Amino acid sequence: MIKETIGPFFVGFLVFDFIFLMNAMLRLTELVVNKGVNLVDILKLIFYTMPSFLVFTIPMVLLMAVLTALGRLSGDNEITAMKAAGISLYELLKPIMVLSMICYVLSSLMIIYALPWANYSYNELIFNIAKTKARVGIKERTFNNDFEGLVLYVDEVAMRGKKLKGVLVSQGRDREEPHTIMAKEGYIISDPKSLIVTLRLIDGNIHRTGKNLDTYQKISFDTYNINLNLGTIIKERVGSGKEYKEMSVVELLEKIKELREKKEDCFQPLRVLYEKFSLPFTCLVFGLLSIPLGVQSKPSGNLWGFVLSLGVILIYYIILAGGEILAGNEMQLLPIALWAPNLCIGTLGIYMLYKSANESPIKVMEWARYGLRGIRSKLSPRP
Repeated sequence: MIKETIGPFFVGFLVFDFIFLMNAMLRLTELVVNKGVNLVDILKLIFYTMPSFLVFTIPMVLLMAVLTALGRLSGDNEITAMKAAGISLYELLKPIMVLSMICYVLSSLMIIYALPWANYSYNELIFNIAKTKARVGIKERTFNNDFEGLVLYVDEVAMRGKKLKGVLVSQGRDREEPHTIMAKEGYIISDPKSLIVTLRLIDGNIHRTGKNLDTYQKISFDTYNINLNLGTIIKERVGSGKEYKEMSVVELLEKIKELREKKEDCFQPLRVLYEKFSLPFTCLVFGLLSIPLGVQSKPSGNLWGFVLSLGVILIYYIILAGGEILAGNEMQLLPIALWAPNLCIGTLGIYMLYKSANESPIKVMEWARYGLRGIRSKLSPRP
């Protein structure tokens, strides 16, 4: 059984990962074409994005592999031969659950340890790329509009882009009161911890006019900081500090405790924390459901297992989305919403496994076959 499953598992792994990877590649292609990011950094970004979709593809691939293997055995009447030899479906449960447990451990390691590290490393690399582009993109005696919300003009660039002389900034983030800043010097300062790039201006003035040009205000300063929005340079997140998905379990627990002490909303960190345990458990649920589904499947071949697995995955995420909508922002209902798909599909899997082992008809499968026959009859060409 394990030998039958390994082949489809790796094929499905390549198919599902290729689909997710192509989505990431479409976003990263712009960095190469328009932003001139080198190939090494692109490969690093691809590597850092992999844990984010491996968490979802591992259960999907397991389901597809077991359905494909059992579908072939059922289509070739080998399941019937096993039953005639006295091998029950409960015996098939052992190797399938071993594979499911291995996938569960891999998925847990991926979401608990690899995903927070990869997300933070991804954003840190994006920040470093953006920081480099910010310094390189500033040209002498040229109006630079790479930064969202402002236009920058510099007389002289020194110290490899870190020090600017004769700085003029036209800032239009406040549309009602746009203002112009003039300073003798400026410095590009980056904070790796907060992932923020700041333009620090020294010895200058702020010139501000009213909406109808009826007022004028001049403010002198010794030091003035402007946080640069790097969205037009690199269209990725370079936020302030770690996101919840970048935090480990310990960090999430500390954050939840901190928010509760401040009596602030802790819905989002709780959701991420519950997902770290509910999503890997999907491997065990899918492994349990795949046995009666695969045995009941008459068509053989990889395509049927792929189509059937997509149907189960679709039902899983419909239940998940419905549960989250019903839960809303109620923290008490959040664990129920996130665990509802596992409970529903797991219960269905136990019921179908019992029915299949006792060779009793399963109404769900009969309805599914009836629906498929209706679809085929409508799609098949008429003479």
